[in-house]
Amino acid sequence: AIKDRGVIAKGKFADLILFDPTTITRGEEELISDLPGGGTRYMRHPKGIDKVIVNGQITVDGGSYTKARAGRIV
Repeated sequence: AIKDRGVIAKGKFADLILFDPTTITRGEEELISDLPGGGTRYMRHPKGIDKVIVNGQITVDGGSYTKARAGRIV
C-alpha cells in the first residue's frame, strides 16, 4: 500500500482521472522505443479522458498534457 492514498481530503495526496464513460476507449496499439538500452514496448493512448489531476495539480487538461509534473514513478 502507498501511504496517505485512497482518500480525497485536504492534506492528502489525490490522483484523479475525469472521463466521459460514453466516449472512453483505448487507442490503436503502437510499438514505441523509449526504454533504456533501446528497448521497445507496446502502448495504447487512451481516448475520452478530459483531465488528470496528480497531487492536486492538473497534468492533463482537455486531453492534452500540461507542464505540471506533480507525480513520481513508484
